[in-house]
Amino acid sequence: MSQSVSPKGNKVATPQYATYQPHDIPYSAHYENALYHILEYPPRSRDAIFVIPDHSNEQPIQAVSVRARDIDPSSLPQLTLKNLPLSIHDPRRVFASPVPGIRLTHPGGYLEGGPGPSPEDQKKWAREFLEQENVVNEEALGMVVQQHMQQNMTLAKERMRARYHALQQNERLQKEIKTLMDQREMEVKIETRMQDDAKKRRENREHKRKMPAV
Repeated sequence: MSQSVSPKGNKVATPQYATYQPHDIPYSAHYENALYHILEYPPRSRDAIFVIPDHSNEQPIQAVSVRARDIDPSSLPQLTLKNLPLSIHDPRRVFASPVPGIRLTHPGGYLEGGPGPSPEDQKKWAREFLEQENVVNEEALGMVVQQHMQQNMTLAKERMRARYHALQQNERLQKEIKTLMDQREMEVKIETRMQDDAKKRRENREHKRKMPAV
């Protein structure tokens, strides 16, 4: 897999962040179907570039990981709301996400593709999360975040399964309706043919009746 990151040069591009919320992203049946398949059948390995936080001493590995500070923002794809949701298999998805099988186009970006929220929005959400969960220390924060991630994954799988079963039911209904419509079309054709035959027989009898006797 190609790595869409490059070391920073002397000129650093200004980072771009999403100006929209995830619920603003349009619905896509294709994306939802692909998401369902990945959640139900997650890959055994993660084929993505892991982003190392700037505060970490971990050393990057070629084609495996990269430091956050070494990613040139200008090397990232330019995506807007109208481009989303991006196909799960789009080659511009290169960075690892919390969901196995789904790659991000931007470090910390949305699963649907594109950049994520600004640092200001992230801090705001973090404060609201801490207040809501009444988190008092870093250890508790880690446990609460992990718990929420597991709950959200479970809810996402349940939602995807419900959607899949609804689609299957709709498909069965559509097939049944088509069968009934085809059957009715055949019945109409038979009825029309029988009416035409009866009309021809009446016309033949009327023609013979009107013929002069020899």
